[in-house]
Amino acid sequence: MPRLIGCRRIWLPLAFQRALPVLAGGTFLRMKAKQPIAAISILDTYGVARRITEDTLIVYEPLLLLAAISMILAGAIVAVFRKLVRREPTRVV
Repeated sequence: MPRLIGCRRIWLPLAFQRALPVLAGGTFLRMKAKQPIAAISILDTYGVARRITEDTLIVYEPLLLLAAISMILAGAIVAVFRKLVRREPTRVV
């Protein structure tokens, strides 16, 4: 088998399988630490929550909704990576 085909069929899938759990954990920790990717959507939802607070004088419920939206986004990212990790067969070489 030529070296390029061997790399594509054997080495790359093994490397992806071994690196995926680490990538999933790193992605989730990065999202919890900084959230630069989701900053725009978080700020938009915070602006809506602040506008609801100004209009209705309800303080905690919009902020709780904002927290729930953040947790749902984090859960969705974790679920996607969990599905990817479970899809790859685990075997010891």
